[in-house]
Amino acid sequence: KQKTAYEIVSRDWSSDVCSSDLMDLKSIAHYFIDRLSCVELEILEKIAVGLSSDDSEGVRVGTTCSGIESGIMVTKALFAAINERFSRSNVRVYGAFAAEINPEKRQFIIDAHGEDVQHVFGDVSCFAGETAYCYKTRAYVGIPKVFLKVSGTSCVNLSRERSDRADFADCYSEGKGESGHTYKFGYKKAIQTTGAQVTVYENVLDSSYALKDCDGVAQQPATEIIAQDLQEHGHAFEFSKYCSSGFLLPQRRSRVWGSSCQDESPSEYGLQMRMSMLRMQGSMKFQ
Repeated sequence: KQKTAYEIVSRDWSSDVCSSDLMDLKSIAHYFIDRLSCVELEILEKIAVGLSSDDSEGVRVGTTCSGIESGIMVTKALFAAINERFSRSNVRVYGAFAAEINPEKRQFIIDAHGEDVQHVFGDVSCFAGETAYCYKTRAYVGIPKVFLKVSGTSCVNLSRERSDRADFADCYSEGKGESGHTYKFGYKKAIQTTGAQVTVYENVLDSSYALKDCDGVAQQPATEIIAQDLQEHGHAFEFSKYCSSGFLLPQRRSRVWGSSCQDESPSEYGLQMRMSMLRMQGSMKFQ
């Protein structure tokens, strides 16, 4: 007999968290939703109902530098679980675009997620304009507007594994290297071009540290630069640090996770985010 999602997530995960029948994305979302308090469930329902629509496109999502398009996959699974939980929720998720410079990876996205993503772009510098070449349709198209933009900008110049990292300590402020380039165009500029109202940002822990340049001078952390840049464009940005082991994954991989929201006062948004971060450090790890 096929189990319902609720029956699956109601099991004891302590002994078989990595079992293949439990690790689908929607079941993981249900697992964390089950750990919300009554007040948090009410808030989540209000948000879901507010985003619900009979429009075939619904919540439009765009991703840049996100590997195998995990951002769109996770967003769809998350709202699928939310829709099952609340009878008044009918959130539809629509993959508007992806961006990948590597030809092999780009073709993988088209082959694996072509039905879920309308357009697949190349270099993120395309977001400097209003149109870009779509490798899926093989034509120039207008860059779509989105509600949510997910971006895992390149970590290559920020990683402590790099022997030349000091050369790129100011990469976010100067747009240098792969990391600076993908931030400048794939995150900051893409927010303006797509009109994204909400964003998600991911990178290595050192993106929150003041890295030293070749002269030993500490540079402004990338996360501080993001907060300043986004505030100029009407977004309030907050971040925290999480380990993947806290999200039912069999690995220890710590990362900076940030989000921004348009038309929120920094003080109010910051308070809400800090409350969420504190909750996620406890037994309930869902935002």
